[in-house]
Amino acid sequence: MANSALPVIVGLLLTACVTLTACGNPLATSAAGTTATATETSGVLPTPRASQATTAADEPSSRTTSPAPDEVPACADTDLIVSVSSSGVAMGHVGSTIAFTNGSDRPCTLTGYPSVAGVDTTGRQVTQALQTLSGYLGGNYTIAAVRMAPGGRASALVEGTDIPTGSATTCPVYPRLVVTAPEQTNSQVLAATMPGCSPLQVHPVVAGATGRA
Repeated sequence: MANSALPVIVGLLLTACVTLTACGNPLATSAAGTTATATETSGVLPTPRASQATTAADEPSSRTTSPAPDEVPACADTDLIVSVSSSGVAMGHVGSTIAFTNGSDRPCTLTGYPSVAGVDTTGRQVTQALQTLSGYLGGNYTIAAVRMAPGGRASALVEGTDIPTGSATTCPVYPRLVVTAPEQTNSQVLAATMPGCSPLQVHPVVAGATGRA
């Protein structure tokens, strides 16, 4: 009796499982439907909090940066007293030193090359000095800011030559120089005798009054 009833019970259980599979699991279907509906409704996933924090950090700050207390401004034309003097002769090379004196009541700096032009006897600018880091009289230079206290001086050396080259027997002579301080626009005309057998050269400003590196 027990053995003959077992196949019948197994058959009933299999029938119930098939019926449940065909109908589907209502709980699973409901959960899947809820998930799909939530995704379709929102359209865009919410922004993570970490991204929001990054965006806030990237916003420009409204704070301003104050200049360093030891920063020294560049010298203006109105701060400077400009003069020229002879700087010696050697092996056909002739030099003139352009001196810049700080005539203000505060420190200031000069950096780089002055602009120097040669003027002929009629007052016409006829040549522009080449800006170079080395010269026969001056040596080898580097460009650096020269800090000048009130009354302090910086200087730059101008070089020319007085030996004719090639078939030339004479060379031009510039009785005046037009000088503009580094990074400035106002020029001054200074009396100086500079020969121009080769192009004039001017070197960067250095501390002191000799113009030599």
